[in-house]
Order: sequence, then structure tokens, then C-alpha cells
Amino acid sequence: MEALFLTVLNMSLKASYVILFVIVIRLFLKKIPKTYSYVLWFAVLFRLVCSFSFDSILSLIPDNVNIPQNIAYSPKPEINSGIRAIDSAVNNVLSPPLNPAASANPMQIWLGIGEAVWLIGIATLIIYSVYTTVKLYRNLRNAKHIENNIYTANGFKTPFVFGIVNPKIYLPNHLTESEKSYVLLHEQTHIKRLDHIVKLIFFIVTCIHWFNPLVWIAFYLMGEDMELSCDEKVVKQMGSSIKKEYSSSLLSMSTGRRILGGSPIAFGENNTEGRIKNILNYKKPSLWVLIVVSIIIIIFIVGLITNPKSNEAITSDRRPMIMVNGELYLDTGKEVSVEIDESAIIGEINSSVGQSEKPTENDQSNFGLIGAKYAHFDDNIVVRINNKWVIFEKEISGIKEADDATDPVEVVRADYMSWLKEDYTISMSVLNAEVDDAETQRQFEMYKGSELAESRGWTDEYLDQHFVVVKVRYECEFDHTKTFMNDGLLEGYVFLTRNLESGVWMIVDRTSPSEAS
Repeated sequence: MEALFLTVLNMSLKASYVILFVIVIRLFLKKIPKTYSYVLWFAVLFRLVCSFSFDSILSLIPDNVNIPQNIAYSPKPEINSGIRAIDSAVNNVLSPPLNPAASANPMQIWLGIGEAVWLIGIATLIIYSVYTTVKLYRNLRNAKHIENNIYTANGFKTPFVFGIVNPKIYLPNHLTESEKSYVLLHEQTHIKRLDHIVKLIFFIVTCIHWFNPLVWIAFYLMGEDMELSCDEKVVKQMGSSIKKEYSSSLLSMSTGRRILGGSPIAFGENNTEGRIKNILNYKKPSLWVLIVVSIIIIIFIVGLITNPKSNEAITSDRRPMIMVNGELYLDTGKEVSVEIDESAIIGEINSSVGQSEKPTENDQSNFGLIGAKYAHFDDNIVVRINNKWVIFEKEISGIKEADDATDPVEVVRADYMSWLKEDYTISMSVLNAEVDDAETQRQFEMYKGSELAESRGWTDEYLDQHFVVVKVRYECEFDHTKTFMNDGLLEGYVFLTRNLESGVWMIVDRTSPSEAS
């Protein structure tokens, strides 16, 4: 649930930029048919429901706008909204670095509270919407059927569409025949364009992003553009001569009781003044204007739904590491089963750099935890993290740690290359490494429900999402006076699981190597 909540926050953050862009673009489209403004809101909808996108040089979204998925476990939680002033203000009030002795990370607690409030807000809006929809449905039971999907209803002076699969049009019973023709064409246009479905989807998405005021503004403006574009359709089809009479009808209907606004499957008319002005000022643009505007709108939509294309490779978060006595020690993801004696403690972390950086000073880490103790353990270092001692191995000169420890293939490559530090290794070259989906599924079926999985705390759900098998093909040469291991062109399978807190993949097992085919 935490991952879902953070994903929604990230989608809402990026969508906020899109909403602001659309609001600004609308200002330049006042004399252009409102269909173009209406279409722009689908870019907002895309950003609110899709956590992924494509890269484009046309993107209008700032680079690296995100809330890290591991923010709850980061010793120095930070967001990147793309606006320095906001980042500075928000990051200054986020929870301080972890106290190693603490049993819970304050950021986790705040995220838990945020998730609870978010879910309560969604539930409240949905319950209220269902209540108002049922209430409206009951009020419409006595509506009089005229023909097809058209009804008249007492007590309402505003026409509206109600329903999803078979939407019905409800008209006030005081309309003249000429007014009915305008109103029916307007409402039928809504149904033909599936506006009743679009508004329902947008309402549900707004409920999910209820905490973002810009989303509510977008929902309101989208509904406004939807109505204005339908009005223009009526004028375009029936001719400019009906402008005054149509406007008078809108004015008379605006004095009645409004539909219950909490029902997402019923919507009528609003912003009467704006609609009348738009009708009276509407003029059909020339063809060349429509072509140019269409091209511009398409470019803007591409810019709003795509992410910025970086010219440089993105630096992923590095493997957690610490510098001790001028040497870098890298996180292995392994814990020691024995208690470390206090006399073995040789220092504590007193500074930290960003996760994508390497420590450059003694007693410095790239994962925070200021004040965390560390000790000697065999030829390695162990660091006290969440009341557990985690092994950090020395970085060997010329051997690179995994560029991205959240990529299981990179972890396997780095592990095999680390064999160069052994005195029996003459040469090592990883020729190919890739996730083997078939073998992953086969091993998953073997582990599922097994005693071994249970002893390691692996549930079926955990294995389904956080277990992979990487097939590696490599060429090596060993000094056989020091080891009996086979060398040559070999291949094997490496089993990895993912740490839920850090997102780092860890090797848990591997098969014996065999000659590569």
C-alpha cells in the first residue's frame, strides 16, 4: 500500500505541472473552438492514471520530478518537485535522519498516517457519491417517458444526463418545442462523445487525488470546456440565428434547483454566464486556422504526456557504502548471526553524501544513518542498521560495484567480477547476464509453500514479486594450485531476492557452473 500511495503522489505531482500548463494554454484559446481546450484535459487524465510515460525532446515536464519510493527508509528524506523553493521548504520539515537506536523511522510513521488519511478521504467521497446518486435515482422514479431515452422530470429546471450504460436525458417540463430541440441536441452530443463516461472516470480519478487542489480545479474546468464545446456544436449545426434564443433558454433554466453535484453519473449545466458569452461570441474559424491549431495542440499534448529526454545517462542510486580508513566498503545485504562485541566497534558514521554519490571522507556513508556504529568483522566491516549488523565488504581496486543495485543483472555482474579480488582468480569476464523468466517461474513453483521458503520468511506473494533467476555466461581462469574450481567458458543460474526496504537485490543461492553450450 505504501508503494501505491507514493506512486499516486508522484503521478499527482507531475499532473500538477500538466494542469498548470493546460490552464495557461486555455488563455490563448479563447477564440478557438472549446473542443481543443477539452481535448487538452485528456493529457491531465493520462498523467493522473499512468505512472509511466515515454521520453521526448518535446516534453514540458521538468527533469527528475519525483518523490523517491524509498523515502520512508531514507536517512535524509527529500523530494524533487522541480521548484527549488518548494523543495527547500518541504525537505526542511521532513523527518531528520534515522536514530540507529530507534525502533521505527519517523518518516514511515508519517507515511502510514498519510496513507490512512488518503484512504479515508477516498472512502468518504465514494460513499457520499453513492448516497447522492441513489437519492437522485429515487427522485427520478416518477419521471415521465417521452420517447427513446428522453424523459421529463418534475422539480428540476435544468436538463441533465443520468446513467452509464444506457444514459437517459431528463428535461424540465416547462421547455418550449424550440428549446427542446437545442437542449436535446446538446445532451445527445454529450452521449455521442461519451462525455458521461469521461466525466465519471475523471471524477473517480479526482477522488483518488482528492488531496491535490489543482486536480479539483482541473475537474471543474474540464466540465466547463465539455459544456462549452457542446454548446458550440449546437450553434454550428443549427445556425447562428438561434444564438439569442438558445442563450435565453440557458438563462431561464439557470434559475432552477441544481442537480445534486455529488453524483458522478449525473451532470447538468453550470457556468450559465460563461456559456451565454461563449455562444454569443462563437464564430466558426477558417480551415487553415483549425489545421494550425490542431498541429499545435498535438505538439502540446505530446509535450505534456512525455518525460524529458536526458542527453546523459541517468545515475542510479549506488550500492550503500561507507569509507573507513580511506577504504570503501560496499553493502553485501548479508547480516551476521553472531553478536558483535563492543570492543570490536571502531567508529561511527558522522557524515553522509547523496545516494548517487561515493563517500570521499572517513566515517562517511551514502545512506545516512549518522551515528550508526561500525566494527571489524573478519576482513570486512559490519554496520549497525535497524538493530542488526550488516556486512560491508571492501571495494577492490579496479573492480566496480553494481551501478544499480536495484537491477538484479547488475548485481550478478558485479558479484562475478568481484571474484578478481581472490588470489586464485587469474581472469574473469562476464559475457552475458539476463533474467531467465522460465527458470524464475520454475524455481518459484519449487519454492512456493516449501519449508525452505517458510524458514526464510518468503511468502508466496513475496516470491511472486521479489524473486528472480539470472542466467549468467562467463569465461574465467583460475590458479589450480589454489583452487579446485572449474574454469573456462561456463554458465550458471543465480537466485536473487529483493530487500523490501532498500529495493536492493541480494544473491541468496546459485547453481553449480556447467560448460556453456
